Amino acid sequence: MISRVLNTEHTEESAPSVNLAKLIEDIAAKWNIFDKVVAVVTDNAFNIVGAIKILAAKLAGVTLRSSRIRLAW
Repeated sequence: MISRVLNTEHTEESAPSVNLAKLIEDIAAKWNIFDKVVAVVTDNAFNIVGAIKILAAKLAGVTLRSSRIRLAW
């Protein structure tokens, strides 16, 4: 598996879902990859999941699925 970081952004405080959705959309447009997204992986944080739900209608091939992995420490 190959992993790449396309962009990093600093925020001063916790960002609401609407702001994150706009930021993700802007970054995807900047890299011209919006129509190429096939999956989105999150840490299940409420604001990130909310942002992906906002963008789901625009992400043609992505369906919303949720799963949790429980890690034993």
